[in-house]
Amino acid sequence: MTTNQYPANGKTRDGAKVTKSGLFKDYNKTAAETQRELFLDHLNTFGSISTLEAREMGILSPNSVVYRLRRKGHRIVSEKVIEAGHRVANYRFMTLEEIEKEKKEAAYENAGH
Repeated sequence: MTTNQYPANGKTRDGAKVTKSGLFKDYNKTAAETQRELFLDHLNTFGSISTLEAREMGILSPNSVVYRLRRKGHRIVSEKVIEAGHRVANYRFMTLEEIEKEKKEAAYENAGH
């Protein structure tokens, strides 16, 4: 199928929506789910993502995306950086050392110290 052709009903066999531009849109996902996937894909590919990069990808509130990902168990660190003359967050996955340190601190606190 070329970009100028799309099914008469506008859907593929698996139910994905085909737009006139030839792009597929999965209506089974919410915008928030799509943003979380984009964010994770960028982190996995490039190692980090800044607030400005996320906004360029259409994620207008990356802090809420990170909040949801953390609630799902992803260990993401945010650091303040200067980018394009603005103070923004830069997000990355925790290193193994940071995870170990976090575990030790939690164990220490749970021991009643």
